[in-house]
Amino acid sequence: MYDCTVDDVHSFDANGIIVHNCGEVPGPANGVCCLGPINFARLIEHPFTADARLNVRMLKRAAAVLVRALDNVIDISLYPLPKQKEESLAKRRIGVGTMGVADALMMMQLRYGSAEAVAMYDAWMQDFQRAVYEASIDLAKEKGSFPAFDADKYLSTPHGQSLPADIQAGIRQFGLRNGVLTSMAPTGTTSSLAGSVSGGIEPHFAMRFTRRVRQPDDSTVEVDIEAYAVRLFRETFGAAVPLPPYFVGALDLTSEEHLAMQAVAQRYTDSAVSKTVNLPSSTSYEDFQGVYLR
Repeated sequence: MYDCTVDDVHSFDANGIIVHNCGEVPGPANGVCCLGPINFARLIEHPFTADARLNVRMLKRAAAVLVRALDNVIDISLYPLPKQKEESLAKRRIGVGTMGVADALMMMQLRYGSAEAVAMYDAWMQDFQRAVYEASIDLAKEKGSFPAFDADKYLSTPHGQSLPADIQAGIRQFGLRNGVLTSMAPTGTTSSLAGSVSGGIEPHFAMRFTRRVRQPDDSTVEVDIEAYAVRLFRETFGAAVPLPPYFVGALDLTSEEHLAMQAVAQRYTDSAVSKTVNLPSSTSYEDFQGVYLR
C-alpha cells in the first residue's frame, strides 16, 4: 500500500528548508512529498515459531513495485504550481518507508527496542535499502536518471559514500532514477487501512484501543482496534493464551529503546525519520533535553 501527497510540506526551518509536519521530509522550496510504505508484517513467514523469518524475495518485489508506482505518481500528478512540477521532475524525489515493523518483530518473538530486535531490524533495513536502490537503478536503466543527477556529486556525499560498494558501482554505471528514495513517515491512516499494523517505525501505542471514525453523514462511530500481531496471535493460539512479554507498546519502552530503533532507521534513510519518544510526566527537563541531544 502506498500513500502519496503533493505539497504536504508547510514549515520552514532557520535555513529556509521546508520541513514536513512530522519531520520525515526536509525538502527544498516547492518540494513535494510522494510517500509510500512497505508492510513488514506481511513479509514474515512462520510467525511465532523458531523458523520465523522475513522473506527477502517478497521485500525486493514489494520495493520494485512501490518505487515504480511512486515514480509514476511524479509524472501523473496535477501540481498546483508550475514551480512545484519543475522541482519534482528535476529531482524525482520519492519516499519509500516502512510500517508493520513492531508487528513483524513480535511475530519474530522479539521485544521492540531490545538488543536482539535492534540487530534484526538492522539486518532488515540493510535488505530494505538495497532493494529500494536496486529498483531505482533498474528504473534508471529503463527510463533514465533524474535530470539533476550527477554521479560524482551524488557519490561524494556522506550518504552516497555510505551505500554498499556494489550499489555505488551500479549508480555510477547506470544512474539513479530518484534523487531521494527513503523516508520514514508515520503512516497513521495507511497502517490502519492495512489491518491495524504499527505505523512507520513505531511500536503500537497500545495493543487494543478504541478509535472514533467519522462517517459520510458527519456522524461518528466507535471502532475497536486490535494490533495486527495480537490478532494473529489470538487466531493462532486462542484467546485464553496470555500474550508473551515481547508484546510491548510505546509506554512500556525506555527512551533509549525508542532511540536505538530510530538510530537504525536513520542509517538507511536518505531523507529523515518520524519518531515519537514517550516519556512519563515525571521526566526532568534535563532528561527530556537529553533525548533531543542523543
